Amino acid sequence: MSTTVLTVHNLSKSYVVWPVFSGVSFALNAGERVALVGPNGVGKSTLLKVIAGLEDPSTGSVVKAKGARLVYLPQEAASSFASEADLSFSPEATLHDSMLQGTGLKVMQERLRDLENRMSGLQGDEWDRLMHEYEDTTRQFELAGGYDLEHRIEMVLKGLGFNEEQFAQSLNIMSGGQRTRAALARALLSDPDILLLDEPTNHLDLDAIEWLESFLAQWKGTLLVIAHDRRFLNKVTMRTLDMEFTRSIMRVTNNERAPRELGMSEAFSKLQDYPAPYDKYLDLKAERYELLMAQYEAQQEVIKREEYYIKRFIDSPNTNQALGRRKRLRRMERLQRPPEKAQLRLALRSHIRSGQSVFEAEDLAIGYPPLARTENRGLRTEDSPLSTQRSALSTHHVQVISYVHVASPRHWQRVSATVGSVPPCRRIDSMK
Repeated sequence: MSTTVLTVHNLSKSYVVWPVFSGVSFALNAGERVALVGPNGVGKSTLLKVIAGLEDPSTGSVVKAKGARLVYLPQEAASSFASEADLSFSPEATLHDSMLQGTGLKVMQERLRDLENRMSGLQGDEWDRLMHEYEDTTRQFELAGGYDLEHRIEMVLKGLGFNEEQFAQSLNIMSGGQRTRAALARALLSDPDILLLDEPTNHLDLDAIEWLESFLAQWKGTLLVIAHDRRFLNKVTMRTLDMEFTRSIMRVTNNERAPRELGMSEAFSKLQDYPAPYDKYLDLKAERYELLMAQYEAQQEVIKREEYYIKRFIDSPNTNQALGRRKRLRRMERLQRPPEKAQLRLALRSHIRSGQSVFEAEDLAIGYPPLARTENRGLRTEDSPLSTQRSALSTHHVQVISYVHVASPRHWQRVSATVGSVPPCRRIDSMK
């Protein structure tokens, strides 16, 4: 029987009067790997922040299993990332030391060294007491994988694209993308019971993504991950939580009058649970949409027939029946039309093609003499051969051949570089 490690019940979140989501309920079992998907702006990252305890919910609750340890990695974790443990980055720390701090085993290592030093000059009962403490700490260190720690650090860092020369580099000289990868490495090495990842593949190349897929597929903990990479989700996850936009309305009924739409009260998005990886989830979602659309259209047909009957017999001998039908119709719970996924519509038109010569210049001078100056001894741009292909778009590559003067008029260096691309617009025969 699966053990539930995280329960989310009737969760909602609003900012002032603007609702983000409501009625979110689900449970995660030990060892489950779950995808959280949906369009941008639907509230996925906000939901993870609420679960991690970084934001308070408007209503509802988040309950973790007793003793369960949770780590959350946001999209941009350049400086730090949040978790229950103290895993904040120390800018002066090296990449390797930061990994040790993130696992929590560095404290145990220091404790063991301290006990060894203290026991070296003791005897009797005090030595026995410290030896007992040393054995307990050693056992905890071993169970936490301490003796295999160096190997795991090297494996994870190399898997995420770091080389051995970078292990000794300080974090404060690394780029934001490198620090985000370092934060991901620390999250994986900390080996929590529940891991929340928000777009973990953003700063990874293909090799690192494939390594992460393999690592997470074999990981024994519970994972809730946001990602837009369907291949990654298909390889890693086994269940999909779908957040989707809904129609935000407020229904008001007064003295048995028909409900009116006056504003917003329902949440902007809600969550659906699909027990399948991403590709299968798409099939199940399409089937669900067809079912909801069939139910909606069937109800619309019933409403149309009832309204026709009421209109026809309201002023006839069958007035009582018409009034009864109108009362039932007003009390009917109306189904909303299921939201359709927006489709991208893009039309591209080609303009008049330019001539063979796109841009020409002679005796062109650029710079701030006398310290540095760039003089053009001849500049000519022509259509790329690619532009002769049938395509809605043509690209013209600009090749610049110039001579750069840095220190002395007698020292010139020939420079040749592609400085940009020009989309076809209108013909320019020459410019002098």
